[in-house]
This record gives sequence, C-alpha cells and structure tokens, in this order.
Amino acid sequence: MTIRAILAVLTATATAPLFAAPQQQAVSSPCPELEPSNLPELVEYLKQDRAALKEACIVYAVGKLGVRRYAPAVAILVKYLDFRGPDDPQRAKYGVMQHSYWPIFPAENALFLIGKPAIPDLISVIAASGTPDRIRKSATSTLGSILREEPSRAVATLVRASRAEKDPDASMRLLDAAKEAATDCAPAIRSGCVNALYEQ
Repeated sequence: MTIRAILAVLTATATAPLFAAPQQQAVSSPCPELEPSNLPELVEYLKQDRAALKEACIVYAVGKLGVRRYAPAVAILVKYLDFRGPDDPQRAKYGVMQHSYWPIFPAENALFLIGKPAIPDLISVIAASGTPDRIRKSATSTLGSILREEPSRAVATLVRASRAEKDPDASMRLLDAAKEAATDCAPAIRSGCVNALYEQ
C-alpha cells in the first residue's frame, strides 16, 4: 500500500463517528385504509356504527379533520366528544399517535382547532336533553378553549343562549354549563366570569 493510500485510510478513520446514529425505523400508519380518503369520506367513516370501527382509525379520522379545520365535520365530531383515545402506554403501538394532535379526547382538540364555527353545535349539544354528561362537560370545556382569550365570553355566550332558549329544561342546562364555565375560570379572572352570569 502506498503512503498516499495509507494516509487516505487514516483520514477516513479519523473523521468517521465513533458511534453511528441509530437508524430510525419507519413508522407504519396506524390506519392505512383511511389514508387515501378525502375529508368528506372521513366524515362518512365516522358516521358508521362506532362499535364496528377501529380505534386507531377513529383517532386518525378525527385528528385529520381537526388539523384541516374542516367545519362540515363539526356535527359528527360533537358526537365523539366522549370518545377516549388510547392511554399513554398504548400509544406507542400506533406510532404517530404520539403526535400532539391526538390527545386523550381527540374530538375536543379537533373542535378546538376548527374554532368558532363549532360554537353553535356545541351549544346545541349542551342544551339537548339526551346528551350524555361526558359529552356535555366536554362541549362546555371545548367552548371555553375556543374562547380562551376572553374566558368570560364563554360564560356570557352560554347565558345568552340560555335566555334565548324556549324550552325551560334546555335553558337550565345551558345556565348550569355557564356556571360550570365560570367556576373553571382561573382565580385571577374568576370574578369577571361570575359577573358575566348576571350581565344583561
């Protein structure tokens, strides 16, 4: 071997990393069957019998509709406010479910991302007599998140909806939600939220 060749080998050895970085394994999609779907097709998927749907595909569909801020999905997303995604120990098997857009209650996050267009449906589901408590609480919380920059507005919005409601029972449910929202306000601003309960 020539001196030039020896020097080339030594130079390559000196510049090579002592420990090569481990290669990242490609994460397979948790729901490959829905990947080709467009947004209206994802809505139709969620309208099927929930018990027959794959958990991973529900999370995928809800998450994508939220990330794309697809307002026509609001009506179906409010029905998934009680859907609980996989707990932390289970998320690893889905890989991309570690993504921040896939929280424990995916529909809350999706509706938050859609924002103000979701408010009328959230109010309707809070007022409805057949709404499960978990969905009603999630709807109230999501409304507060959407109006987070001025929390008293969430309270005032529910109070106005309560006063406009002709059904006394629905009106009371909205007022109860307004009181809950006021209680959930941070201590520093809670007085403003409580005042919103009584403003005309």
